[in-house]
Amino acid sequence: MFLNSYIGEYIFLSLRKIAEQNAVLNYFYDIDNIIYVKLMDVDEIGVWLEGSGTMTKIMDETGNEIPSELQLPERRSASILVRWEYIDDIYVLNPGEKKIKPMGFRFYPSRD
Repeated sequence: MFLNSYIGEYIFLSLRKIAEQNAVLNYFYDIDNIIYVKLMDVDEIGVWLEGSGTMTKIMDETGNEIPSELQLPERRSASILVRWEYIDDIYVLNPGEKKIKPMGFRFYPSRD
């Protein structure tokens, strides 16, 4: 598949209107705009994109609650599946084109 050669590279992705119904995609991406994101993998279900967020451990390994003053947020990475039916278009830079440096992100998914 053509996209396999872009795994590990940044791609542009445009989502269909139906993607608005997907809570995870809304949480991580501004689905009304073209998304610029790192492609992690491609399979028969869709594309896997790089994501990250903040997680806070609230229970220890024994199942006891950690007091709120000792809870520390950690930055964690994730891969987010975007199913083919949600994808309108994918844009990639041609080989040899100057790579674009990511300038910013919309999300920092920590919900207070």
